[in-house]
Amino acid sequence: MADPTLVYTLKVSDNVSSISFTCIDGYMTRYHRYTEFLGLAALSRMQTLTRTEFFPLEMHLPHHLPNFAAKFRKLAGFPVIFGAENFEIFLPQSALDLLVPTYVIHGFAII
Repeated sequence: MADPTLVYTLKVSDNVSSISFTCIDGYMTRYHRYTEFLGLAALSRMQTLTRTEFFPLEMHLPHHLPNFAAKFRKLAGFPVIFGAENFEIFLPQSALDLLVPTYVIHGFAII
């Protein structure tokens, strides 16, 4: 998910954490489907890396989809808030403690 046009931010509090991204290239922010894809792809990648099917507490998207918001929320399987100030995925604090089974330290896999 490395992209030179994106800046990722992790915010950690007592019981909720969030990951947000900001598009440096204004061209990309014109297309809300790009933002949706990026958010769901990031979530899918986190699930794949941790080999768990955890879900976020909610996802905030900066664009409005008045005719499709309910369908999008149902498809995602978790609350999705449209018209937010920024893109942000809110995770339970426990999600930060999930192991990445394929992570390697000094040539040894952590299993």
